[in-house]
Amino acid sequence: MRRWLCVGMLLMVCAFSASEGATYLSGSIEGVVFDASKNPYIVEKDIIVPEGKSVVIPEGIVFLFHPFTGFQVFGRMVVQGSGDKIVVFTSINDNIHNPQSEQLPNPFDWNGIFISKDAEGAFLNHFSLKYSVYGVKSQCKNIIIQNAVFQQNGQFHFTINEQIQMVQDNIPFSYGDSTDTSKNPGGDAGKIDNGTGKTKAKSNKSRVGVNVFRYTSLGVGVVGGVTAIVCGMKTDKYYSDVKTINQTGVGDYDTARKKYDNTVAAAIVSGVIGGLGLVGFGISFAF
Repeated sequence: MRRWLCVGMLLMVCAFSASEGATYLSGSIEGVVFDASKNPYIVEKDIIVPEGKSVVIPEGIVFLFHPFTGFQVFGRMVVQGSGDKIVVFTSINDNIHNPQSEQLPNPFDWNGIFISKDAEGAFLNHFSLKYSVYGVKSQCKNIIIQNAVFQQNGQFHFTINEQIQMVQDNIPFSYGDSTDTSKNPGGDAGKIDNGTGKTKAKSNKSRVGVNVFRYTSLGVGVVGGVTAIVCGMKTDKYYSDVKTINQTGVGDYDTARKKYDNTVAAAIVSGVIGGLGLVGFGISFAF
């Protein structure tokens, strides 16, 4: 009896410690000083950065969102994660960060991060965002994302003014002017240089160009590879026809031989083109 009493008390202490370690959030988070020792931050209702206010989230902070909740930004948001200690936005059901969860995490578990068109801007560095509906949805162009990893978000990972950006699961993603600093998200982006009349912000055209090259190369690689396989299968048939005609003397040998030679050439050319496409796809990640 004494043994079971001790076990029960130990479990109560563990449960108390777990609840003590969590911090609960809802509504405006203006003035909140985030501290990783208070992880996880459990979001019970939408958390909000009000208009004209700024919130800084340091490295190592973990947010666990309940269903139908999200992060809404009407002021300025700064996420200062690092390579060693990223900031995590995820579902309350994510058992990696919430071992007590009795459910498995799934896409659509929580809403995501919404940035209003009237927001001052957002700078998000080294973070992970998982199991939401829409990932990061920004109506504000003054946004910079560096080294983000998106995973299993329901509709999409990242949009700017309803334009879906090309983001892949579990592959680091960046967007915007990487020369900006977390102290002034958006900084000089979009301002006019009086000396040149040009914007100081880096154009996103180069990134769009890289994405076009990347997925065009992938398409060429896939089509070329499939065509090479199909032609390779046909060469077996045409080779058999040539061999049969050569042995039996029945049939048009020249026509059969021509089909075989043409198919072999097509298989080789398609294979080379497909290979170059896949090489280009791989090289695109270096930019």
